[in-house]
Amino acid sequence: MPRNSMAGFRSFTTARLLGCIEIQSFAPHWRFLVKIKNKFSGVVSSERADIARAMIRQGMAEALEPDTGESPSGLPKPGDYRPPQRNWSIDLIAAFDLQDPVKKWLAIRCDFHNSVTFCTAAPDAVHNRKTWDGKPFCSSFGVCVPPEMLDQYRKQWKASPHLRAPLPERPSCPENESMKAKKEMLDREVSSGDLSVSDPNSWS
Repeated sequence: MPRNSMAGFRSFTTARLLGCIEIQSFAPHWRFLVKIKNKFSGVVSSERADIARAMIRQGMAEALEPDTGESPSGLPKPGDYRPPQRNWSIDLIAAFDLQDPVKKWLAIRCDFHNSVTFCTAAPDAVHNRKTWDGKPFCSSFGVCVPPEMLDQYRKQWKASPHLRAPLPERPSCPENESMKAKKEMLDREVSSGDLSVSDPNSWS
């Protein structure tokens, strides 16, 4: 086949492959080779798939490998993809404590694809979020921690107080506290039916 035709064929098959269409549906038979053994001469060779199949049908040769009709380039086939699995474990991670450089914290570890994520929360606070249908999950991982892993973490947490990470402190926000107080005052006025006590202009 001329070089220009080969370049056009590669471009065509690549474009069709990117469109999720199997490349073997459009490639000619000579693209696939089948290893056969000639019954008369005993010669072993790799022949074009269409020639090899014809020789096998006529009893002139026998196949030495399965004729799968696949590309010799080893391109993946539909169904080959396997989604990555999460690997769960209990680990000790560096506490980054300047006063105690060797200090470690107990954590749940999740290896997923090419990333590693940890959660050092207390066992009862691991599942700190809920999905739209009310199912709990851990915001560190984005999924629910397996029950057996959470139970194992809970046991080690109770048995190792010195490995517990400190609980995060709730940040103080004066603006929020002020808005909370004003809301409670307004709620009391609404419930009592008297809205003349407070000046709405002072709420902002």
